[in-house]
Amino acid sequence: KGLTRLEIPDTSNQPPPGTSYGNPKDPKHWVGSWKALQEPEDIARAITASNIRQYNQAEKTPFCSGKLAEAIGPWASTPVADKILAGEALPQDLTAGLFPETLRIIEQICKK
Repeated sequence: KGLTRLEIPDTSNQPPPGTSYGNPKDPKHWVGSWKALQEPEDIARAITASNIRQYNQAEKTPFCSGKLAEAIGPWASTPVADKILAGEALPQDLTAGLFPETLRIIEQICKK
């Protein structure tokens, strides 16, 4: 039968003055009321909106924008991508300013 009900933050109810229910686009931290969607079109629309937000989160990461992303290329078919896969160190100009977490991801990819 498929998905027949989806609960989403209900933004029609305003919180008391000076308080907040949180961001309805981040349901994990939403503390306001919820509403149930039961119409297939409404469910599909809500899921699509959520997926668009979710799948665009990486857009502003070093792997999707900036010098490193340009050097790797959209299909990882560049000499820099080959260096990463071969376990070679990247040029300093590509790694300068990257967060330690990003550098650790690159290090893990480089390990054979």
